[in-house]
Amino acid sequence: MLTHLAEGLAYAWRDRPIRAILLGMVVLNIFGASYMVLMPVMADAVLGQGARGLGFIMATTGLGSVVAALVLALRREGKGLDRWRIASGVGFSLALVLFAWSRRYWLSLLLASVIGFCLIFSFAAANTELQLRSPDAMRGRIMSLYAITLVGMAPFGSLLAGGVAGLFNAPLAIGLTGALCGIAIIVLTITHA
Repeated sequence: MLTHLAEGLAYAWRDRPIRAILLGMVVLNIFGASYMVLMPVMADAVLGQGARGLGFIMATTGLGSVVAALVLALRREGKGLDRWRIASGVGFSLALVLFAWSRRYWLSLLLASVIGFCLIFSFAAANTELQLRSPDAMRGRIMSLYAITLVGMAPFGSLLAGGVAGLFNAPLAIGLTGALCGIAIIVLTITHA
């Protein structure tokens, strides 16, 4: 098993586009997806909407996610998907920064739907790209690396976001992690082009 894992890591590192996609997933999950743990604070303490408001924010995030899944499912080919993945990653980051500074509930709901759309579109596009790029012999190993970046990085991001929010406040933590996410995606795009 260790040999197969080492082969998968070596292949992913040598293939620049696969490496960029996986590193982008690490960035999105450490810096970006951690915003969810701070949503209760944002809904209650910042926006003054309580549990009901949190429910609507999460529902609009979910609605955006469903729309993203449908849009991606309607695509007939993988051509140009890399540009859409990058654009959705940057769009997610920008929406997250705007959400962090929003003090209007209706605007926060709108931004939450954009956040949900962009995040899920980016995740699903990365999944599709990795499967299309990977040779049959490596596909399982590459997809296991994708799963690790998707699920395994989130606790570190939650720890980071919680720590920053504890030191400062929730809006600053969300805005900072969103900005870092966008900067990292742009740097990865430039360095792996």
